[in-house]
Amino acid sequence: MKGKRFDDLIDLFVNEVKNLPKIEREVNSLLEKIDKPFRMSDSWKDNYQRISEIELNAKNILKKLMPLTEVPVGIGDSFILLRMRCERAKRDLMERKAVDEKILREIEIDRENFVARVRNFVKDLEARERRNLRRILTVLDENRQLRKKILELRAENERLRKLIKE
Repeated sequence: MKGKRFDDLIDLFVNEVKNLPKIEREVNSLLEKIDKPFRMSDSWKDNYQRISEIELNAKNILKKLMPLTEVPVGIGDSFILLRMRCERAKRDLMERKAVDEKILREIEIDRENFVARVRNFVKDLEARERRNLRRILTVLDENRQLRKKILELRAENERLRKLIKE
C-alpha cells in the first residue's frame, strides 16, 4: 500500500512538472498580446478595442494560472486594479468619444505592473519546475536503489533459509 502512495506522489510531481511548461507557454503568449503600449494617435475606437483586448487577455492569464497552487496575491490585486481602470476607461471613451491621455497612462502603468508581476511569477515557475524535476529524479534514484537493496536482501534471505534447512 505504501508503494502505491509513493507512486501516486511521484505521479503528482510528474504531472505538475509536465503542466508547468504548457502553462508558461500559454501565459507568455497572452503576455505578448498585452505587452504593447498605446499609441496616443489612435482613435477612441482603436483605444477602446485595445483596452478590451488587454482586459480579456489579462483575464485569460489569470484563468491559466488558477490551477496552480501558489499564485501570488499581488497578481490578483494588480489584475483587479487593471480591470477596474479598463472598465472606467471604456465607459469614459463611450461617453465622450475622446481619448483621455491621463487614463491611458494609468492603464499603461497598471498593464506594465501586471505584466511584470506575471513575468516574475513565470520565472519562479521555471525555477520550481527545475527544482521539482531534480526532486523527482532524486526520489526515483532513491527508489531504484531501495528496490535494488530489497532484491539483494530477499536473495540473501533465501540463501539463509536454504542454509538453515540444510
